[in-house]
Amino acid sequence: MEKIKATATMLTFNNAATVAKSLESVKDFDEVLVLDGGSTDGTLELLRRYGARIEKQSDAPGKISDFTAVRQRSFELAKHDWIFWIDSDEYADDRLLVELREAVEHGDADSAYRVERVPIIDGKIIRFGALLPDKIVRLVNRKTAHWAKSKRVHEHVTLDDSVDVIDLQGSMFTPWESLEEYQRRDKYYLGLAFSRPVTRRPSLYRTVKSILKNSALAAWLPIKWSYLEVRHGFSTEVMPWAYQWRFSRYYLAIVKERLKQYLYGRRYVPPTV
Repeated sequence: MEKIKATATMLTFNNAATVAKSLESVKDFDEVLVLDGGSTDGTLELLRRYGARIEKQSDAPGKISDFTAVRQRSFELAKHDWIFWIDSDEYADDRLLVELREAVEHGDADSAYRVERVPIIDGKIIRFGALLPDKIVRLVNRKTAHWAKSKRVHEHVTLDDSVDVIDLQGSMFTPWESLEEYQRRDKYYLGLAFSRPVTRRPSLYRTVKSILKNSALAAWLPIKWSYLEVRHGFSTEVMPWAYQWRFSRYYLAIVKERLKQYLYGRRYVPPTV
């Protein structure tokens, strides 16, 4: 079958345990572009086995310190204007691959395509959670899509006003790691999000707005989760409470850091990365 005339991009750093399944799911793309951070665990060997094009994430090897900058680099290096990005622990199902092919063959630059990410926890597919369904734009034409600046973590694309967002059928599955590993990852992300020096005390309006928003989210998530548990009869398809509470904890951590920034101003010390 003819290759999908698009570039699939991926970021890796010591992901040998998961990357093979991700690579297998995008093998039909004309180009698989991987930006690696200097892996030493066999990741590079797997990338070469699947014929991926390997580039450096940056001049400094190691964990990513600015996700937006690396994503932008992937857009600049891609062979095709159509770009689909996938994480090294995700994989697309067959239905989604068919949809991606159709979108590339028949879409235009004024279209962007959203896919549903489905978590897998302890081997169980999770369909219901306070933040599910999780639909995110993943296929774009770089002529009309741009990475939002000044976000080192939780990066996202902004689209030109003319672009229509279209939902694709199929799923992209994400086997989740242990809760402890995600808590360590959340701590790292929080450190990146608040790593920029505070040159002046944030305004009271901005501080209060952020605190109210994140406090509301932290409180709302357990309420919705409880509703879903009852509605679906305590099904194994509902996200386990410990994983759901992880998100509320993260929002509360943001509240804490926003408050510290306002109180300490230029003396603010960000959380350790």
